[in-house]
Amino acid sequence: MDEATFRVVWRLWSGVTNRPMERFRRMSRPGTCRSRILPLADCELVAKRTGSNALQAELERIVAADPSMKVERLDAVSEIRKGLAYERRFTTETRPPQGTARGLLRVGDVRDTGVRTPSLFLNGGNEMRQTEDHVLRAGDIVVTTSGVVGKIGLISNGGAVGSLATSNMAVVRARGSLTPQYVVALLRSPIYQNWLSGHARGATIRHLSVRSLRSVPIPVPPLPAQDVLPVQDVLIGELDGAPGDALAALARLLAGTAPSLLATWLETPFVARLAAGRTGGESDRIGALSAAADALLSLVARSAGGSELALTEAADRWALAWLDAARQAAAALGGVASIPRGAGRLAVIEVARLRLTEAQHALDAATGPTVNRLRSFTRALVGLAEDEVRAMQESVRVGLAVEPAEVVVGVDSEVRLRLTNSSAVPLRDFAVETRPAVGADRIPYLAEGATHDVPLAVRADDATRPLRLVVSWQAHRLDGTPVRNEEEIELHVRSPHEAVQSGDLGASPYIVGSPVDRKEMFFGRADVIERIRRQVGANTHANVILLEGNRRTGKTSILGQLKTEGTLPGWIPVYCSLQDAEGDGARAGVTTRNFFRLLARATGWTLCDAGVETWFPELPNRTDGRPFKLAFRNALNQAFAGEQAFETFSEYLATAIEAASPRRILLMLDEFDKLQEGIDAGVTSPQTPENIRHLLQHQAGLSAIITGARRLKKLREEYWSALFGIGYRIPISALPDDDAKRLVTDPVAGRLEYLPRARDRVLELTSRHPFLVQSLCNQVFEQAAETGRRTVTLELVEEAATTLVRDNEHFRTLWDYAGNERRRLLLALCDKLATGPDPVNLDFFDRKLDEHRVPVRPGPVLSDDLTALRELELVEYANSPRGDNYRLAVPLMAKWLRHNVDFDDIVRRARQEAMEP
Repeated sequence: MDEATFRVVWRLWSGVTNRPMERFRRMSRPGTCRSRILPLADCELVAKRTGSNALQAELERIVAADPSMKVERLDAVSEIRKGLAYERRFTTETRPPQGTARGLLRVGDVRDTGVRTPSLFLNGGNEMRQTEDHVLRAGDIVVTTSGVVGKIGLISNGGAVGSLATSNMAVVRARGSLTPQYVVALLRSPIYQNWLSGHARGATIRHLSVRSLRSVPIPVPPLPAQDVLPVQDVLIGELDGAPGDALAALARLLAGTAPSLLATWLETPFVARLAAGRTGGESDRIGALSAAADALLSLVARSAGGSELALTEAADRWALAWLDAARQAAAALGGVASIPRGAGRLAVIEVARLRLTEAQHALDAATGPTVNRLRSFTRALVGLAEDEVRAMQESVRVGLAVEPAEVVVGVDSEVRLRLTNSSAVPLRDFAVETRPAVGADRIPYLAEGATHDVPLAVRADDATRPLRLVVSWQAHRLDGTPVRNEEEIELHVRSPHEAVQSGDLGASPYIVGSPVDRKEMFFGRADVIERIRRQVGANTHANVILLEGNRRTGKTSILGQLKTEGTLPGWIPVYCSLQDAEGDGARAGVTTRNFFRLLARATGWTLCDAGVETWFPELPNRTDGRPFKLAFRNALNQAFAGEQAFETFSEYLATAIEAASPRRILLMLDEFDKLQEGIDAGVTSPQTPENIRHLLQHQAGLSAIITGARRLKKLREEYWSALFGIGYRIPISALPDDDAKRLVTDPVAGRLEYLPRARDRVLELTSRHPFLVQSLCNQVFEQAAETGRRTVTLELVEEAATTLVRDNEHFRTLWDYAGNERRRLLLALCDKLATGPDPVNLDFFDRKLDEHRVPVRPGPVLSDDLTALRELELVEYANSPRGDNYRLAVPLMAKWLRHNVDFDDIVRRARQEAMEP
C-alpha cells in the first residue's frame, strides 16, 4: 500500500473526531459505506510478491508453444470446497469401529510423500454439518490453506478415503479431462507454490482464502487425438514420481525441445524452488547455500566439464562461462554450514558471491527459457549470499562486564572492564571511554568472540549507593559502517572491614615450606604431568625423565601428585628422597651402601602398600609374625652388610619387578644432586651413576624420574653423562599466568577478596613461582586476619611483601647459591642500576666493576657469572625501552636485597675476594 492510499484509509478510519471506534461502528451500520472499510481493515501494509507475474509469464510461454492449450481458472475445471470446522470436544483419538465415525484430515496429515491416515475422529455427539460431497474420495486433492499454506495431497485408495477435510484446507475435485495427478504435479511446482504463498494473508499465521484458490490459473490441455498419448500422461511419465518442476517440464514438452542437461537439472526440486524464488527464509540461508553448492557440484560432475551440456553451439560459450564461475562459487561454499559463524564464513560467502556475480554476467547476452530460469536461480543465490553477509555485518553486539563487581569505599581501586565482541564478525577501530573518565582504550581490531580488558581506576566515597559508570564505545564494521552504543554499569561499594562471609577467617590455607600434599592446593603443572604420562606410557623400559628446577619450584609436589591413584595407570611409583638417606657422619653426602639400601627400603615398602610383598633372594624366607615393613627393615641390615651394595639391590630389584608384574615400577629419585656431594667428599662411588644407568637399560618394567636443582646441568659431564645421556629433560619453573592467579584467589574464596591490581601485584613480585606465591599470600592472609580487613588491596600486598623479606631464609639461600662475592655484587648492581638510563648489559657491568675497583681476570669471567646466575633464575635477560637488559628475575628478591644487604659491604667483599690468590 502506497503512502497516499494509507492516508485515505487512516482518514476513513479515524474521521474528523477523536473517537475512531465510534466512527467505525457508525459506518458499519446498514446503509453506510461499510464495503469501503472492511476490505481495507484486513489488508497488510507491506509490499507483497504474489507470484502472479512469474506464473503469467510461464503460462504465456506454454500457450506460445502450443496454442491449443487453454488457461482456465481452477474453479472452472474443478469443484472446490472448503473443509469443515469442528469442535475439539466432539472428537476422539481412539479409532472407532469401522464405519461408525469419520476421520478428520488435518494439516499435519498432509505430507510431501502423500496423505496419511487421520489420527483424529468424530465421536457420536458431533454436530458437524456434513454431506456426502464432503466425504473424501480417491482422486480428491487437498490443499492446506492455514498455518502451512500450499501443501498438496492426493487422496488415493487408503486410510484417508472416507474421511473429512477440516477447515484449514480446501478440497479440489478435478472435472472433465483433467487428471488429479496432473493438477497435483502443477500445484506442487515452485511457481505455483510461490503463487499460493504470495496470495496468503497474515503476518504470523498465514491464511489462503478459498476465493483466491478458485482464481488460480491453470493450463488445460486439449483432448488428445485417437492413438495419441495425452499430454497429462506424458508429463507424469516424464516426472517419474519425483517432485520436480512440472510447469517447466510441461513448457519444455510442448516446445518439443530435447531435455538438455541444464533443463532437467533446473527442474530438480531444490533447484526449481530456488529458481522460483523460494529460498527457505531467513533461518535457512546457510542450509540453502550449502545445498546449492552440492547441486552445482553435481551438475559439474554430470556435465564432464561442460562437454555434455547438450546445448547449441551458439549457447556453449555462455554455458561454459556460467558453469565455470558457478563451479568456483560451489567450491567456496562447499561445507559452509560447518564453518562457525564469523570472519571465516563471511570471507567464504563473499568469495562465492563474487563468483556468482560473474556467473550472472555470463548470462547477460543469452536468451531463452532455460537462460531465464538459470538467471533466476543465480539471482536467488546471489541474494541469499548478500542477505547472509548483511545479517552477519548487522549483528553487532558487545558485552560489558566488570571484575570485580564491587569496590571498597575510600580506596583507590582498579577494576577491569571486559569487552566481549559477541558479534558474528570482527570490529575495527574500536574505541571505548567512560563517564566519569576513569579509563579509555583503543583497539585496532577486535575479532569475533574475542575479549579485551580495559583497566579502570575508580574510587568510591559513598558506601550507601553503588558506583555508576557510563561506558560508551564506537567502532567500524568490516564494510566500513560506523556503529556505536552506550551502556551503564554499576559497582557495589562496601566497607574494607566487611567480610565476604560472616565469621572468623580461620587458618591460612596456603602451604609454606612443605611440599604441596593437598590436591585442592595443587595448581597448574597439568602440562608437566601430561608430558610425564606420555613418556612412561610407551612400552619401553629405558625412560629416564629429568625434572630440573631450582630450589622450591615444586618438583617434590609434582612427584607427590604422580603418586595419586589413577594418575599413572599400570605403574607403581616409588618415591625416594635422598634427604632421607643416612650420611657418613664425618663427611657430607650419602655412602654408596646407604644409597642402595634406601632404594631397596623405599621399593619394598611401596610395593607392600600396593599389595605386593617382596623379599631378598639371598636371605631365608620370612617366618616370624612381625609386620612386613618392620621385618623388611631389619632384613635390610643383613642384606646390605657386605660391600656389594649394587649387586644386592640389582638382584632384589629383579625379584621386585617380577612380583609387581604386569604393573611396572617407576623410581622417583628426589634431591638426586645430593649424590654429587658424596662423590665430591669421597663417600659415594663415582660408578654409581653408571650403575643406575645399567639398571634402567637392562631391567624391563623399570623407569625413573630424577629431580634436582639446575645444577644437574653440571652433572651431565664426565661420569654423569652415561646416565643423563638417556634422559628426557622437563624444566620446572614459574606457573602459567592463569594457574598462578587461581593459586592466589581460589584458596581464600569466600573469605578474602583480592582486587585485580592486588592479585596481579602478587604475581609480579613473585614472578609466579609457586613457593613464593604461597609465602606472600600466607603473609597477606595473616595481616588481613590481624587487621580485620577482608579485601586485599594493593597497599596490603605491599605491606605483606615488606614483612616477608625482612629476614627470609629462602632468599638467603639463593644469595648463598650465587657461589662467590663477585656474582653477589652483580645481583646487587642489577637492583641498584635498574632505574638508570643506560641498559644493564655485559659492558655496563664491566665498567661498574672497574669503577668500584673490583678486578676481573681476562676471559669470559663475567659472561660465565651471568650465565650461572641465569641458570639459578636469579637474573634474566629481557628487552626493555633501554635495550636488552639484565635484571633481577624475582622483584621480591630486590626488596630483600634493599632490606638485608649493605651494598658497600658487598663491594668490599668482592674486592677482597678478587685480591686473593
